[in-house]
Amino acid sequence: MTRFLTALCLLTTPALATDLPIAPGIPYPYPSGIYLGVAASGISGAASASGPLTAGPIAGARFGVDIGWAGRVNDTFWFVENTTYVQPIDAGGNLSLGTSMGFQQRVAVGVSQRLINQIVNLVPEFGSMTPAVPGVMVSSPHPYVFGSLWEDNVEYHLGDTHRRGWVVSYGGGIGALSRMTNGWILDTSVEYKRSNTLDTVRPYRDAYIATIRVKW
Repeated sequence: MTRFLTALCLLTTPALATDLPIAPGIPYPYPSGIYLGVAASGISGAASASGPLTAGPIAGARFGVDIGWAGRVNDTFWFVENTTYVQPIDAGGNLSLGTSMGFQQRVAVGVSQRLINQIVNLVPEFGSMTPAVPGVMVSSPHPYVFGSLWEDNVEYHLGDTHRRGWVVSYGGGIGALSRMTNGWILDTSVEYKRSNTLDTVRPYRDAYIATIRVKW
């Protein structure tokens, strides 16, 4: 958690202000406008619970559809988007955890590769989990950083307790956009996610999510 917050602080460091613009040419099909997409993710991390019962590691997958708006300010691109998804989750320990569906909102801005490298040095999990899809790009990757907000419909069994409800989570990460040979956009990203509690359970105490999106 501390390393993640330190990485976010890099974005406000004056010495790195000149790193934010990228080369001209927003890698979306339009200078600005709406886009659609599909997403698939892998999730790993840990849940936690208070009291005598313990939670454990979590693992799962996510599949969703995206709708967003992309734009640019001078030579810097940005986008905002919402993902609606279904997400099966497995948990260890005494916790049985499921997430039937949810929503994610992301706000992203293009940055330099130098800044991405500094963030990866602080959060090595970002570098080891970033997905790669070789052989389908015809443009250089355009790196970005983003913050996210999640609303998950969570159901859990912990001992004799059964509970379902909505949990709000927050996160942030790094990604890159590349144009594919057919003109679509490949978006690969990795992020850290941490949730609020639902009663005594924190479904996402420390979770890392690697995602591949295709947008058009």
